[in-house]
Amino acid sequence: MTSPRPAADQSPAAGSASSREQGGRRYWRSLDEVKNTPEFEQFLHREFPEQADEPVGFDRRRWLQLMGASLALAGVTGCRWENEQFLPMATGRSAGRLPGLPQLFATSWELDGVGRSLLVSCVDGRPVKIEGNAEDPNGRGAASAFDQALILNLYDPDRQGPVTKGVGPKATPATLDDALAALNGVLGDGAGSTAVLCEATGSPTLKRLRDRVTAAGATWCEYSPLSGDLVREGTRQAFGDALRPSYDLAVADVIVCLDADPLGDDPASSVNNRAWASRRRPEDGPMNRLYAIESQFSVTGAAADHRFPIKSTAIPAFLAKLGAVRAGGDAGGDKFLAALAEDLRSDKKCVVLCGSRQPAAVQAYVHRLNEELGNHGVSFLAEADAPANADAVVGIQALCERLREGEFENLIVLGGNPAYDAPADCQFAKAVAQVKRSVRVGVYRDETSLLCGWHVPMAHPLEQWGDVRLWDGSYAIQQPLIQPLFGGVTSAEFLARLLGEPAATGYELTRATFDELVGGGTSAWKTAVHRGFVEGSAGEPASASVSGDVPALDTAVPEGFELVLTPSSSVHDGRFANNGWLQEAPDFLTKLVWDNAALISPVDAAELGVEQGDGLIVTTPAGSIDVPAYILAGQAKGSIGLALGYGRTAAGIVGGNVGIRDGAFMDVDEEDQLTEGVGFDAYPLWRTAEAGSNPHVIAGVKVAPGTIEHELVTTQNHHAIDERGMEHIMRVTPMLVREATEAQFAEHPDFADKLVHHPPLESLWESREYTGRSWGMAIDLAACTGCNACTVACQAENNVPVVGKDQVKRGREMHWLRMDRYFTPNLGGAAKSPAEAVDDESGLEVTDPAAWMNPAIASQPMMCVHCENAPCEQVCPVAATVHTEEGLNAMVYNRCIGTRYCSNNCPYKVRRFNFLNYNKRYEGANKQLTGMVLNPEVSVRVRGVMEKCTYCVQRIQHVTIPLDNANEPLKDGMIQTACGQACPTGAIVFGDLNDENSRVRALHQNGRAYKLLSEYNTKPRTAYLARIRNPHPDLEQAEAYYRDLSEVLHDDHGAHGHDDAHGGHGERAEGSEHDPHRPDDDPHGHEDDHAAASRLLNIVSV
Repeated sequence: MTSPRPAADQSPAAGSASSREQGGRRYWRSLDEVKNTPEFEQFLHREFPEQADEPVGFDRRRWLQLMGASLALAGVTGCRWENEQFLPMATGRSAGRLPGLPQLFATSWELDGVGRSLLVSCVDGRPVKIEGNAEDPNGRGAASAFDQALILNLYDPDRQGPVTKGVGPKATPATLDDALAALNGVLGDGAGSTAVLCEATGSPTLKRLRDRVTAAGATWCEYSPLSGDLVREGTRQAFGDALRPSYDLAVADVIVCLDADPLGDDPASSVNNRAWASRRRPEDGPMNRLYAIESQFSVTGAAADHRFPIKSTAIPAFLAKLGAVRAGGDAGGDKFLAALAEDLRSDKKCVVLCGSRQPAAVQAYVHRLNEELGNHGVSFLAEADAPANADAVVGIQALCERLREGEFENLIVLGGNPAYDAPADCQFAKAVAQVKRSVRVGVYRDETSLLCGWHVPMAHPLEQWGDVRLWDGSYAIQQPLIQPLFGGVTSAEFLARLLGEPAATGYELTRATFDELVGGGTSAWKTAVHRGFVEGSAGEPASASVSGDVPALDTAVPEGFELVLTPSSSVHDGRFANNGWLQEAPDFLTKLVWDNAALISPVDAAELGVEQGDGLIVTTPAGSIDVPAYILAGQAKGSIGLALGYGRTAAGIVGGNVGIRDGAFMDVDEEDQLTEGVGFDAYPLWRTAEAGSNPHVIAGVKVAPGTIEHELVTTQNHHAIDERGMEHIMRVTPMLVREATEAQFAEHPDFADKLVHHPPLESLWESREYTGRSWGMAIDLAACTGCNACTVACQAENNVPVVGKDQVKRGREMHWLRMDRYFTPNLGGAAKSPAEAVDDESGLEVTDPAAWMNPAIASQPMMCVHCENAPCEQVCPVAATVHTEEGLNAMVYNRCIGTRYCSNNCPYKVRRFNFLNYNKRYEGANKQLTGMVLNPEVSVRVRGVMEKCTYCVQRIQHVTIPLDNANEPLKDGMIQTACGQACPTGAIVFGDLNDENSRVRALHQNGRAYKLLSEYNTKPRTAYLARIRNPHPDLEQAEAYYRDLSEVLHDDHGAHGHDDAHGGHGERAEGSEHDPHRPDDDPHGHEDDHAAASRLLNIVSV
């Protein structure tokens, strides 16, 4: 490995540097930084991205793909459209509607069969922004990145297109009536030879129609690759019935996650995040303790107090051994296992969660374990709207087998994309080829539609009348926010017409279901539509107890490598592949954009001789794939992780139109519509659980260096600067993310503010007094999980453009809010403070791959902190960045001349420059349609202009102007920034610092609060609250994140305080050795004010 960069003020040593030579460095951006790779050096030696004058590095076809991703945020300053074409509601003035005034409407949609309640902001009849429904007890106002991105999909030009007849290039335009006529009778007299394949759904209306379909004699199948079949099978083995487990994490004192990610990709993540975060603030009471046992880092694992990396196939053996130790057996010197067993034996309220990737037998074992522990916060819901004819409902494997055998003449596919994501052993393409008539109702003409004889456009979720079941079983209404842009129909409408109701509409079908399930007439219906769901309709917990013995665990751990197939944090199962916002949102951990990769541990990579980005051939019993390797700290040895959802061949211009898939050609009119795919398709390795295998975890995998050449692009190393700046970063990085344990916080409740000492902070001019409102923000790192919802919410709210993989590679991404992620290596597990070096035989070098097998992770949202003494304002030659009367650091876009001095002077590196005119009209861009996605309350920026976070000033004005006009007071909580509203844990709080009763002021006064880089005298308006962890006492000092605060805080300061006047050892990080080149430097870090101030002026920005 290449030698890492030496710590501040240290001379580089030959070869690899020891931890002592690292000067106590604890936080690292990436392994590239540790190795000091050429790629990291490239970003280090230049502050601004290179080649800013022209779109170099990609051809015209890729440029069009990029602009499709941007949704042609193009020429939108004068966007108009024909009334009849898009928005009949937008012209004239409707009763009770003021032009330009946003209105909120409740609606819902579903993902993997689970409903999500939303609140959609519409301007002049067009949806522009999605939030969570605050009245929904499940989400409580939070909205995931997938929820936010629905807006972009709504205005996607790739959705447009008529009904088509014919397969692949032979398809010709047709009408819906033509399709219905060709399928006449398939659900009538011919229903016995008809199969309906529907994506996983909880819609009561579709369930009602399902019963009519099966009653007519047809066969019904529901399939989505990530719908949790193993979880349902596990409850069936444990209780005798297929149930949905639900957990109230707020009740639990100890939470154990076995390959589970309740805070990440779990369908109940919004509920789980709020509940977990409610016990993570130490000032509010005892904290919970979170254990994660998993093969690769999840959102939950990154937030855990203790994490144990282990192969997914070894979870059953671990669970069996845990049971033995809990029963009094010997832990065999395994401190982690002993501590976990002790917690489970205690009188604490404990809950164990099993991930959906684990076999059904493991699921059942965990249900029995929870029952023994008291089922604290555990409940089970029975399946709502169960099928009336269960024998007519089959799984995907059985359906495809019967299709291939010629049992069916007709196939109706409703949603989903089984031609892409069905298990490979289903041979879906061959199955479809055996039927005489096939029709696909889908949002896109994608891989599945290309195989079918008919394609019927489906209405987008925001264009539909329908209904869903929320996570707790509540009945929610889905109302359209706009008329179908491309004449799409819903699955329910299409089925109803085939069942003999030619005039049935989505509204009528949904209302009929409502009257049947709820009743109450028009008044109750209007209330439900207004609220978004029926209050009090949540499912009653089912009575569940383990019936007899559960299946024995298979404790044999397969030898060799395993391959773990996971959902993507960007494209989920592949359905969001054509969404530029999500493709460009960095993965919460790897920070990859526009790609997936084979995640491999540092030790395995070293043994195989694989470097970052090298090809890796992964061979399974079903086939092999050559994919670039991503060396991930914390990846379990022997486990390879690969995200699903990439390698699409007919997703669209953004996600990839390769042109061929299983013999079906894209019928494109122009070559420019063919674009390269994004990432690598892992579904050919996917197998059905029905075949007796685990589709998520494949054992017996062989791994070898590959030959593929593919460049991976990440954002984590961006904004690195020159040698001198890097030296200073190494001193201050431990001060950027401040954390301690619960016990340390109890002893030092104000430790966060005491970690940094600095000389008196003097400004060149008098500070302004704010007698009115004074805006500020607080971000609680104890609650932040790094999930990325805030990043996508900010992009949707503020018209932040997508720039594409090629531009991100050059450091030109435009996100106003980035999620910084830092690793802390575990250098041996001994109790060491950051000031102590690892120089004993058991210690590890920071460059040793073993040091990165179980690191700690810290996440930190980073956006403009609106400095009161803003360095950017002081250097702008045209006053394009100025302060408002309420304390905002505002941008005046039409003044900006693009000198970029402000970005150079910003120590937080949160300003973004428009190197190209991402809003210019480009070839093929559908300006009228794609411009509708833009928020009309936010200016659209042009080339040569700097931009940054504004604290969502448009939202501030939207609330304060009417209040001021009416002379009414502003109440705390009336204004939420986009990031704060989307945050599932409530970690981001905004408000008026001058309001004594505001939450943000209380948080600024919290003992955990600190101002980032306050030693620069920038006076930020955003305060961070230090992260507090709750480790087991026996494991506390062995964790990578642990440090002895008594060493850091220097107890000798206690007698004379820590206020600014004290001065002292401001920017030296703990562990730095005496520097003979610094004047007046002493072992305690004291120096006279003049020397300290002089050094402070010479510091290079982070």
